[in-house]
Amino acid sequence: MSAIPSEQLRIDHWLARFPAEPPPSGVAGAAVLIVLRPAPPGIEVLLLRRSRRTSDPGSDQVGLPGGRVDARDRSLAETALREFEEETGVSRRAVAEPPAFLGIRPAPRFQLHVGLFATTLREDHELRFVPDAREVAALFWFPIDRLGRTDRVTMPVGSGTIEVDAIPHGEHTLWGFTLRVLQSTLEGLVAPAATAGSPPDGSPPKPRI
Repeated sequence: MSAIPSEQLRIDHWLARFPAEPPPSGVAGAAVLIVLRPAPPGIEVLLLRRSRRTSDPGSDQVGLPGGRVDARDRSLAETALREFEEETGVSRRAVAEPPAFLGIRPAPRFQLHVGLFATTLREDHELRFVPDAREVAALFWFPIDRLGRTDRVTMPVGSGTIEVDAIPHGEHTLWGFTLRVLQSTLEGLVAPAATAGSPPDGSPPKPRI
């Protein structure tokens, strides 16, 4: 049996800090899924760039798989998993369920609160990304060790522009709600092992509560 990469152990330890039980329905209007994978010598997160749509306030912006709560969703976790499947074309069976619940964050620009969930993808499931072109222009993996290094960038917003802290990544630019969420929630994974509280020591992660 091959050894588990230290990056995967870091992810497992970090996820184990959060509960797997989703919050009650109705506490947020949307949910997103932070999908992580080991990419030695670091860790990457799955991001997408939304398609251009005049009716969408997040048009052409980089974000996380996710969206608004549907009446069919039994929980916020169900919302995050359903949107992940719809937007990436990858079955939710590829997700290492249950996803960890990280909390609720306000998204003033979208006038709602968003439930945050995190997970990894199962190694025994074939991944074939087929994004819904109506909603997603591109899918890509982003190295989380770059989250602390931002630049001042001018971004288009509506009919004008705004100068923001952002991280250019090829043809994509990470900023706004998604950048703030990743910087605040993934801090423990980006920090050195000595201060992150989840050293890759090979011991099994504690069960989630």
